[in-house]
Parts: sequence; C-alpha cells; structure tokens
Amino acid sequence: MQIDLAHLERLALRGMDLHVVQRLDQLIRSGQFSLAGVRASIQESMARAAYTDYWIAEQERRREEHGTPTPWGPGDEITEYVPKTTRPSAKRWAKEVVAKYEAQTGFPIELLYWLAENAEGDHGREPTPDGFGWYLAMQAMGHGVSWWDDHPRFEPLASARVHAEYYG
Repeated sequence: MQIDLAHLERLALRGMDLHVVQRLDQLIRSGQFSLAGVRASIQESMARAAYTDYWIAEQERRREEHGTPTPWGPGDEITEYVPKTTRPSAKRWAKEVVAKYEAQTGFPIELLYWLAENAEGDHGREPTPDGFGWYLAMQAMGHGVSWWDDHPRFEPLASARVHAEYYG
C-alpha cells in the first residue's frame, strides 16, 4: 500500500506530534520512505502467532481428553515444538486481522509499524515487524499481552479494538 500525504494530513488532524509528521513528510517527499516487505513480515508473524496458539491449545486438549503427553516438558520453550509450517487458514486470518486494524485506524499497517517503531518513549525491546505482528495478533485474540507491554503507546493504534479468534 502506498503511503501518501493524505495519510500525513490525517495524522496531523488526529493530534500526532508535529515533529513526527514533519519527519515522515520529509522521508516521503525525498523518496527515502520505504517499508518494503514490512506488510508480509507482519502478516506472517500474525499467522504464526495464531497457529502457534491453536497448536499449543490442541496439544493441551489432547492431553486433558486422552492422556496424550505434550511434546514439551517443564521449563521448555513451547514455541520450539510447534511445527515450522503455518496453515493457510492462519495466513488468511492474518490478512483479515490486518484489514481490521487498517479499517479501525484508517492507516496502512506499514505506517502503523513505522509509527510504533518511532514512538517516543521507552522501548523495552527492539521494535521489529515480526514482534509488531506477533503482539497485534495476541491482542486481537485477547491474550492479555500486547505491543504496549514493551513499547510506548501511540495513536491511532492505541484506540483500535480488534477482536478475532482463530480456530485452526
């Protein structure tokens, strides 16, 4: 999706810090603004988060209902046991969730990521498109963890309320 000056005007109208808007304006006008591959990284990470959540829940269900042991043990990093391939249904789910975030905020996901990466305040972790996608997916699924756990809040994303379940 193309980021253009109309997006900047909407950011300014929503009270975005003028310095941030001006910086983004300079990058766009100079042709230096590029987030190539960011959408794909965010969507893939969202799909991975949804599939991981589903797969772990399914393993727990099998353990509870059939006594089947889980492949992980106490203290293991459970995500290391999740199959490396992500189901196509999770990828479709991720595209739908991105569309919901874009519809609620009025901005492309790439621009939301740029704003997240450049938000003023303490970033407890290095912002990455993968991390952004993972935590937006977790927020949407209602897990109680979010991007805000390690990063500063910013508008327009702070007011977005996206809910989406993934059932495999």
